[in-house]
Amino acid sequence: MSHSATKVCSVAKENNMRLILSVFSVLVLALSSAPAIEVLKLNARVNDYANIFSEAQRKDLEKQLVDEETATSNQIFILTVDSLQGLEMSDYAQKVFEVWKPGVKNKNETKNNGVLIVHDVKNRVVRIQTGYGMEGPLPDITAYQITKKMGIYFKRGEFYQGYKVGIAEIIEKVKDEYKPTVATTDSDNMPIIIVVILGILLLAVSVVVVISILSPEEESESMDVPEISSDDPIFRKVYPEGPARSSRLSRPQRKSENSRPSRSREDKGPSIPSGAFGSETSSSSTDWSSSDSSSSESSGSSDSVSGGGGESGGGGGESSY
Repeated sequence: MSHSATKVCSVAKENNMRLILSVFSVLVLALSSAPAIEVLKLNARVNDYANIFSEAQRKDLEKQLVDEETATSNQIFILTVDSLQGLEMSDYAQKVFEVWKPGVKNKNETKNNGVLIVHDVKNRVVRIQTGYGMEGPLPDITAYQITKKMGIYFKRGEFYQGYKVGIAEIIEKVKDEYKPTVATTDSDNMPIIIVVILGILLLAVSVVVVISILSPEEESESMDVPEISSDDPIFRKVYPEGPARSSRLSRPQRKSENSRPSRSREDKGPSIPSGAFGSETSSSSTDWSSSDSSSSESSGSSDSVSGGGGESGGGGGESSY
């Protein structure tokens, strides 16, 4: 290979290396300059950070979502923000879903039946993000169509009415997909505990029966006293007066009933004055009926909620209005 050809190859390699470094630098700069996604706190099922609902409207939407969750275990969360400030709606919705985790996923069952509605009010964009378990009854095209229906009301500033329509559409689409989740408590382990206790009792009874069979019964040894005839010389020597007299001598005399002072059955000892041991506390029973006074408020005014651990694969649909 000539010297000129070698020089050309060297120049080409240097150009390629510079190109690669340039592209890498641009990517690093783009990533470093991208705004960080800050996920807002999950306070309730309706998280109105844009303040587009009145308090009565928020409570009504909250109650609607609570009722749906109770009836089907489906979790639907709402997030309204003033502006995403340049963030992509799909990326932001996915990040919020990953943090809030709507839907059911625990050691007993995995449904991933969560739905998240994110609304950028200033940029007039709304998105429905779905969990893995909702991609069947609520595919991307259906989610998109629901956001379009909501947008019709949003254009007129009727946000509450738009959400009522959107939530009703979502509930209708997924109503037959899942059943309520039965909470797992310690009572679920009661059959096992009962079996163990019965087994221990049966073992204890068996041990007692075996011991009673193997151990000899203690028989009371009765002393055989030989009968002595009245004609026996020994008897005559001990009781010279004869059997009749001896029987009287050997029998202990009972005291006369008149020798003891009579005592009526009603006489049960000296009377104890009332109050000798303190006053009676008949009113000491506590009224526990008031313990339920601190029961939780109605579901429509829930102040805290947590996701069930649901996951999303990025499915959903969005539209502008």
